[in-house]
Amino acid sequence: MREEYRGVRFATTFLGHEPPNHPLLPELRHWCRVFHERGFAPPYPGGSSGNLSFRAGNAFIITGTAIGLKDKLGDDAFVEVVACHLAAGRVETRGSREPSSEAMLHALLYRHFPVVGAVFHGHHEIITREAAALGIPVSPSPLPYGSKELAEAALALAAKSDFFVLRDHGFVAVGEDMEKTGALCLAWLGKIA
Repeated sequence: MREEYRGVRFATTFLGHEPPNHPLLPELRHWCRVFHERGFAPPYPGGSSGNLSFRAGNAFIITGTAIGLKDKLGDDAFVEVVACHLAAGRVETRGSREPSSEAMLHALLYRHFPVVGAVFHGHHEIITREAAALGIPVSPSPLPYGSKELAEAALALAAKSDFFVLRDHGFVAVGEDMEKTGALCLAWLGKIA
């Protein structure tokens, strides 16, 4: 059973409140819609379980916390994460809302894997539950969402695989761009259909 969402577990320093304006935002909106339609981001009251991001120079743009991926998403649904201080539990952002609760996980993957251009995190029940049987790498133990420990578990798994499951939590896909990362998610969904 997945842990109940209770908001972000880090401090957010806003460097500006203007929403991001980036030419790849339409593609990110597309993948948010796909994640909703394919059951990768189940809705909960006030939002969706899942978060997507892409690298934008030395920063990354990620879905904001507590947004519904099924909704028509304006630029204000997204946040630019400029810096992440994992040890201090603090992120620096530009945008009108806090970034997804997994912003530190995304930041750690971008920091350690320069070839990664997109990180998609979803919560498909069958993929998460059947990961080991499907041959998907799985973290050794469940960890709290949004935690430094969960981010570090993702980092260890990403060193070995571009698609993996965080035990009792959800899956993470990494790729050089959003198209390849999204295609990877859809390919795993096809294996359970």
